Amino acid sequence: LTKQANSSWSDGVLDGAADGNRWVVWQVPYSGWHYFLLLIDQYLYTASLAKEAIPQRLTLYVTAIVRLVERLLHNDWLLSGLLQPLVDRIYLVLQRSALTASPPIELLAACVQCITVLARHDPQKVWFTLQQIGFLPHRTAMATSESLFLEVGHVGQLLAVAKRPQGRYNFTLASLQLIALLLKGLLTSSEVPSPVPSDWAACLAFVIHEVFVDFHKWRYYNLADRE
Repeated sequence: LTKQANSSWSDGVLDGAADGNRWVVWQVPYSGWHYFLLLIDQYLYTASLAKEAIPQRLTLYVTAIVRLVERLLHNDWLLSGLLQPLVDRIYLVLQRSALTASPPIELLAACVQCITVLARHDPQKVWFTLQQIGFLPHRTAMATSESLFLEVGHVGQLLAVAKRPQGRYNFTLASLQLIALLLKGLLTSSEVPSPVPSDWAACLAFVIHEVFVDFHKWRYYNLADRE
C-alpha cells in the first residue's frame, strides 16, 4: 500500500490487485448527528416550498430522528445540551409541518412527544417557544372580563384532520398530554408574566369545546384511547 493523501480530515491509500488494477481507498470520519441535521434541514427546506410535496421517505427519516431524540432525552436529560441543535429544529419541523397541505400526523405526534419531555424540565421555556411559533391556542382579544376570543393555533387546525376517520389519535393524545403538563408546570411557577393566564384560559377553553364536548362520539381504533 502506498500513501496517497494525508490531511487533518481524511486519509487515502492507493490499493491494488494482482492484475495491476489500482484504486484509492479513503477513510473519512463523519458524524451521524451531523447527517441527521442535514436530513432535517432538507425536510425544512422542502416544507417551505408550497408547490413541492415532501418525499415520504424523507418524512419517515425525520420521524425516526425525532423519536430517537425523544428517547435519548427521556432516558438521560444530561444529553439535552448536546442535542440542542436537533431540539431547535424539532420546533421548526412542528411549525412548518403544520402548514403543509397534507400534514404528516405521525411526525407531528413524534415532535409533540419530544417537546413533552422538554416541558417536564422547563415548562416556561417550552410554553413561550410554542406560543412564538403559533402552535398553542391563544387569546386574540378580551372584550369583557367574562368573554374570551381565541385563536386555535396550529394544534386546533391539526386536530380537525388528525386521523379521525381511521380512529387513531396519536397526535391528539400527545397534544392533550403536552397542554396538561405545561399548564401544571406553569401554575407552580412564580416567574410567569401577568398577561399569560389569559392564554392558559384559551388552552382550557379550546380543550373543553373542541375535544371534551364530543370526543365520545369519535370513531376509535383502540377503545383505550377514549378512556
